[in-house]
Amino acid sequence: MAPGALPLLGHAAQLKPSAILPFVESQAKALGEVFRMRMLNRDVVLISRPEHMQKVLLEDRANFVKGSAYDPVRRLMGMGLVTLEGSDWKARRRLAQPAFHMRSLQRLATTMVEITDEWIADLRARMPEGGRLDAHREMTKLTLDVVVATLFGRSITAHAEVPYELLSGALIDLSEFGNVPIPRWLPTPSNIRFKRTRASLDAVIYRLIAEGRRALARGEDEGSLMSMLLQARDEDTGEGLDDKALRDELMTLFLAGHETTALTMTWMFVLLAPVPEVVAKLQAEVDALPPGPPSYETLMAMQYTKQVVQEVLRLRPAAAAVMRDVIANEEIGGFALEPGDMVMPSFWLLHRDPALWPDPERFDPERFAPEAVKDRHRWAWLPFSGGPRVCIGNSFSLLESAVIIAALMRNAEFELVAGADVQPEPVATVRPAGEVAIALRWRD
Repeated sequence: MAPGALPLLGHAAQLKPSAILPFVESQAKALGEVFRMRMLNRDVVLISRPEHMQKVLLEDRANFVKGSAYDPVRRLMGMGLVTLEGSDWKARRRLAQPAFHMRSLQRLATTMVEITDEWIADLRARMPEGGRLDAHREMTKLTLDVVVATLFGRSITAHAEVPYELLSGALIDLSEFGNVPIPRWLPTPSNIRFKRTRASLDAVIYRLIAEGRRALARGEDEGSLMSMLLQARDEDTGEGLDDKALRDELMTLFLAGHETTALTMTWMFVLLAPVPEVVAKLQAEVDALPPGPPSYETLMAMQYTKQVVQEVLRLRPAAAAVMRDVIANEEIGGFALEPGDMVMPSFWLLHRDPALWPDPERFDPERFAPEAVKDRHRWAWLPFSGGPRVCIGNSFSLLESAVIIAALMRNAEFELVAGADVQPEPVATVRPAGEVAIALRWRD
């Protein structure tokens, strides 16, 4: 057991967003790659070995479920792909999967490029001489526009304006509820804030659903995920999803669909700052692209860009860890688990294991060169989790990252503002603890 557990609270104080990463890193060094913690009245076993990840997320996954640990997420997202279990999850995954097939991504790439080019044009208009900007705010706005247009249909993009502060507040609320459960009915500041946040997001989602239904009634179908879900029918009953089920699925895509890419691009600015040689190589690959808007095939052929994104995701995975409830007797790394316990696969520690990643804190895209990848354990890199519950939007996010990098490198040069010390803080996702200030200069 990790030291420092308090009566009743366990390690709750050490598991706060500002403390959890240093805490788990120090405990892993002291106790090893598997160790036990206490979260309130429950034992939690943290794991970070690839074979243990494989056991929990694939081989014995039926014994490790998204139980009460996901109740805070359910409060906001409802019962969608992230939070469903069993046959309900399988049915919903089948409905959503076609939107993320290669043919769909080929079509969506064009929209991604268009929206990113519009963002560049808007940025030029706002900052004709270049200047300082908050990278996280800009990347959140851009990726939100992309996810609304590509997944919900571009004709209704104007119906989904969401303030940056609202999205940040929603994720902070999720983190707070995950540490110490607070009864929903209690009128605490966090509960009141959360109810307002959820109501504001619900208003956006239900507007999207109403607009989608009207578009289909007019015979308009952009082939978006929302239009597919609106038209989906149960194979046995012939019934479609009601507005509540649609709301839950769209809320999941609305929040999770933009967050990973926004954070990947934000952390890219931070992690590239001390490695100008990587920036130069990235720039050279983009400059070698054919003129004009890049195609899906062109974007997929940007090998070094892909390696840069993969290395960013290694050091800054969107989720530092996931939680699973144990529902059957199990054993991992010499630790006995029983129903009621929880297990925490830590991607943060997995991606920093020096046995898998020599000099793990060094930013080095060559770790993902094809010859390096083939000799590494296939469960050593899990920024999108693994097994059947791997993030459905992983290919979408990697494609979108390539689009944004190509547009940025073609048009601008950037550097982190001098003196900036941007620390990671896991508030539901691994977000920067403060502003990510960058200085941008136009190339022409």
